[in-house]
Amino acid sequence: MHAPPLFAAAPPRELLIKSHMLSEQIVRLAAERPLAALTLLSQVESWQRALLDQAVAGAREAGASWAEVGVAMGISKQAAHERFRAHVRS
Repeated sequence: MHAPPLFAAAPPRELLIKSHMLSEQIVRLAAERPLAALTLLSQVESWQRALLDQAVAGAREAGASWAEVGVAMGISKQAAHERFRAHVRS
């Protein structure tokens, strides 16, 4: 049984709060110590890419369509497919 797409794409509230707090902290860090912010953001970008690939693969393996993946990411079905098709088994 599939959860409705909007519900399935809604992250847990506590993670949204933590994400927002981290974003605010990085904005402050960038204003005070821009090189430190760049170092941190580079590290985040590195692990974020791998996690994004894993999440897309997991969604597809769970039966999500490319359209649902696109909606969850705020991009088109075509953009999602083009960006992640090489990382996901068909």
